[in-house]
Amino acid sequence: MNIKLTENAKERFNELDANNVRIYIQSYSWCGVSLGVLPDIERENDEKIAIGQLTFLVEKSLLEIVKGEVKVDFIKSGLKRGFKVYQ
Repeated sequence: MNIKLTENAKERFNELDANNVRIYIQSYSWCGVSLGVLPDIERENDEKIAIGQLTFLVEKSLLEIVKGEVKVDFIKSGLKRGFKVYQ
């Protein structure tokens, strides 16, 4: 898995002072999985992917499901704010 961060995501992670961030399956649908991110601690079955001062934690079984590039963005649109993960 190759993780790309937008500038908005980098800025927001810096504001949150996050060190370890988990990429996880948020939901399943007929067209695949929807991914999310949240601060977390390292677990036994995690693969670590470092980007700058951030460490992304990804369960090894997720690496078998999600191949290729994953883009993490932080959306600020009106009252809606949050991280969005694209595959």
